[in-house]
Amino acid sequence: VVYLQYKKYKIIMIVNDFTEKERKIISKFFDINTVFNPYDESLLEIDIHWDYIYSIPEFAVLKTLHQSPKWHSESELVSGHVEMVANECKSWIECKHNLDEEFAVILMMSALFHDIGKATTTFLKESDNMWHHYGHEVESEKITRRILWDLGYRLREKICGLVRWHMEPFNIIRSKDPASKILDLQNKVCSLRMLYLVKKFDMEGSVSADPELTKYDADLLDEFYNLCHTLNC
Repeated sequence: VVYLQYKKYKIIMIVNDFTEKERKIISKFFDINTVFNPYDESLLEIDIHWDYIYSIPEFAVLKTLHQSPKWHSESELVSGHVEMVANECKSWIECKHNLDEEFAVILMMSALFHDIGKATTTFLKESDNMWHHYGHEVESEKITRRILWDLGYRLREKICGLVRWHMEPFNIIRSKDPASKILDLQNKVCSLRMLYLVKKFDMEGSVSADPELTKYDADLLDEFYNLCHTLNC
């Protein structure tokens, strides 16, 4: 389905690059439209459907879950962080020219679902009186796969892979042999570039109470990016 709507200086064009079933499921979470300017440069516009998203119980519970200001002083609740990450992703997508629509959909879905596993892993640790979410990325993958099951294998598993491994860039750089771990990781995700971007949005949607921790995490992510580039991954 393709249709054009003329405005003063640009053409709005919605192109169905997905199957009808895929498009129907994606559109529940957000609308994604392609905008062409007079120079034939395309931009994507995204409208996130938060009302629908929070009608899903696993997302709704994120509005009740607390997080530690050591890592997340941007919001008292996990939902605040998820919204900030999704909006960082949306902003990045909307400023890129000629970005592939499927690439954008996978990124956007991964940003939305990356912390959904905190619905079942959040607890207050008595020894430090802080909120923790150990193993949330593993649970996030399981919940994502269940909710997006009808999306189909092709898109669903790319999203699940990025959700499952979004914490791994930091773990890899802190390991004894980061190069071999990156080579192994590239077989577990659809794209290391996309994994880097999901983690980048995750960081940009977080505000640590400790500026040194923020810098440390940014340095780790830069090291991951540079090593991937060196290894031509």
